[in-house]
Amino acid sequence: MLRCTMQSRRFLRLRGGLLPWLLPCGFALTACDDAEPPASCGFIPQLTVAVDESSAVTACFNDPNGDRLSYRATSSDPGVATASASGNTITVTGVAPGNASVSVTAADPGGLEGSLVFRVMVPNRPPVAVGFIPAFNTLVGDTGSLDVSEFFHEPDGQSLTYTVDSSDPAVATGSVAGSVVTLRALGVGTSIAQVRATDPGGLYALQPVTVTVRQADERFRDDFDTSASLDKWLVSNATAVVRQGVLELASPDGASVAGLAERALTSPLYPWRIDVSMGRRSLESSFVSVWWWTGDPVYSILSFEIGPQLSNNYNLFVFDMASRMALRIVDFSGASDAVKEGSGELTDIELSFSGGRFRGVAGTTELFNAKNSLIPRSLTAVALVSRGAPNATVLFDWFEVDGTMVNTPAFDWTVPKAPAIALSRQIRAVREFRVVDTTLEELFGPGG
Repeated sequence: MLRCTMQSRRFLRLRGGLLPWLLPCGFALTACDDAEPPASCGFIPQLTVAVDESSAVTACFNDPNGDRLSYRATSSDPGVATASASGNTITVTGVAPGNASVSVTAADPGGLEGSLVFRVMVPNRPPVAVGFIPAFNTLVGDTGSLDVSEFFHEPDGQSLTYTVDSSDPAVATGSVAGSVVTLRALGVGTSIAQVRATDPGGLYALQPVTVTVRQADERFRDDFDTSASLDKWLVSNATAVVRQGVLELASPDGASVAGLAERALTSPLYPWRIDVSMGRRSLESSFVSVWWWTGDPVYSILSFEIGPQLSNNYNLFVFDMASRMALRIVDFSGASDAVKEGSGELTDIELSFSGGRFRGVAGTTELFNAKNSLIPRSLTAVALVSRGAPNATVLFDWFEVDGTMVNTPAFDWTVPKAPAIALSRQIRAVREFRVVDTTLEELFGPGG
């Protein structure tokens, strides 16, 4: 390509030599030079840019002929990084981890072009743990599943694969389907399950899960041998003294507010059995009872009570929390010679719920045995109770609970524990509850 310029005098090289041609004044000869393309005046070092982030660099080109240049930028792999040009400013945006090259072209108005190439690296960043996967507290033989994807973040937007390993496979094992981790409890103990989230490049993040496995059966017994037994009970509105292996419980205001010694269980029980030896030292207007918390929103507390009421010497009450009524179940209330009524005399009582049957025994005498699937059956907390005349003393020689834990994992695979609220807060003023006699069928419907 030729570029032509006007000059007043030129020397032309002819075949035979160099002859000067003096051009008349005002006459000019047009001479033509070779045009040159734009040339790079520097290099661009490798650029590192993360996924979804952008970085700009400046491309440097000189045009020998001083023409204005236009620019364009092209990526060798738009799936890794894209490139665009605004003037000589080149913007690169990361798309996915990998390597690419960007070619920058500068063109003059005549179509001549120059170019340079620089490399781009989009780094693979590792996944990161988000928050903490909750502990898995469960029973032998049970399983729990959880979608763990929300506990990991992949900064580059790549798909993650999940695995799980147990530090003690004899306690718990794990398996994965997609992002759902399933843990199976095999034996009593504690194990750490490591959940691993791995990206396509092999980078990973870990989340430990503490797995605690208990026996399905729970049992505790208190013989009240020493005053140290009281450390296991929450005493409210009562004085509690252990004397000669017997717990003496008295309420200073028993007529209006019952005195309680309460104890929560680590997990709901069903089936269950309560065994207790209890009686009264004070006989006049004095009642000794065992209350238990069911977890039912309406019939939250049931009570088996010894003491004279009407012609009965034992009664079973269901507390209706909504209507604030003490419902005496006549099917489970009555009089029996097996229930001892003398001062200081103790009666061994067995209360149990198994196979849908609710049973009560005094000594060796069965007081009731009925089947009804609607009776609240879970046992989550218990209380030893003194009610009646102020400072009336009731006695407990020993107390025992035995049962099978009910494992009901929530979405976060944590077995719910017994409620932290005290029973005494549920029923602060017994006197405010109106006593109403009813039958099992009237209250819960036909047995089934």
